[in-house]
Amino acid sequence: MTYCSKDFWNKDMCWLSYLEETKWLSYVQRCLKQAVRIVKMMTCEKTSVILKEPKSRDISCLLSCLVQLLFDRHYRTILGFQSLIQREWVSMGHPFQERCGFVNVPGSESPVFLLFLDCVWQLTIQFPVQFEFTETYLTVLWDSLHTGLFGTFLFSCQHQHVPENCKSMNQRCGNSATNISESCLPSIWRMLANANHKTLFYNPLYVIYNSQICCDLANSIKETYVSMKDQILYPQISLTKLWAQCYIRWLFPGQINAGGKISVYLQQCLLVEEIFTLQNQISSLSKGEASKKSFPDSNLVFASSLADVTSKITSSFPFSDRRRICMYANDSSLPHLSLNIYKQSSKIISPSIQVTTAEKSADQ
Repeated sequence: MTYCSKDFWNKDMCWLSYLEETKWLSYVQRCLKQAVRIVKMMTCEKTSVILKEPKSRDISCLLSCLVQLLFDRHYRTILGFQSLIQREWVSMGHPFQERCGFVNVPGSESPVFLLFLDCVWQLTIQFPVQFEFTETYLTVLWDSLHTGLFGTFLFSCQHQHVPENCKSMNQRCGNSATNISESCLPSIWRMLANANHKTLFYNPLYVIYNSQICCDLANSIKETYVSMKDQILYPQISLTKLWAQCYIRWLFPGQINAGGKISVYLQQCLLVEEIFTLQNQISSLSKGEASKKSFPDSNLVFASSLADVTSKITSSFPFSDRRRICMYANDSSLPHLSLNIYKQSSKIISPSIQVTTAEKSADQ
């Protein structure tokens, strides 16, 4: 065993200790605790709260967004969450260039935006039916910040987003190789809306919870349903966890094949789409029409061509390397499984319907 490998395994044995030394989860807990405190002051004590810091572009943005997420269910939707970030972080001038290390300013680098996304992920775990987006949406949002392909999080103030100001900045730089312009960089929101795999961004529990099916339940259940929809969220601070998909997504977890969080998510998607399929059939029969063989429009995985294109998935799903999976498809030691396992287990959704749906999406 070489020195490098010995050093790696020695550090690996103390990985949890190194994680504890960063105090990252403590910072997450403190932010959530402060947000809950503000909510209680506004609701119970009927007190107005003003957030103030030296430049009001860091922790103030974070706490303001968390409080609005706890209060208003609109910001728990994908469009609402986008508008929240655009208003509180981008338009208000969070210094992305300095905090993310895009420019070399000693002592200014700090992962404040990542801390916010981690806090939001903690909320999605504790309130799984209250958020329209999944953790995959949050992870892709964080990854997009470092690609340099989008202008949304590339600048530190609204003034720098104007193309004319970008040109003046380029003239001062004097190096054509480093020229940047907002006009030639797309918005991350446009990319997320048109992504090929955007079905992975939708939470199946939220989809079914906010569907017409739930609205048509019995009166006793419906009253509980309405009150739960409009409730203010109060997270349990002690239940914070490590965001594994974002930080250690490439490490295979110790779990059996077809098990773990990935299997739970895919099974939820399949169940929701089965419910929608049955609902469509019931609606057609009640109207005296022939049972329609169309796939439900649920915006989830099995209602898209993704389930037909991706044959194998690994523990790092949905960030699986398809080329690597194909290379080791016959290797039993690699923990991968087929999406056909879920499709074949369904007696309601037939494979022929899925192929037809995939062909339609390909034609479009």
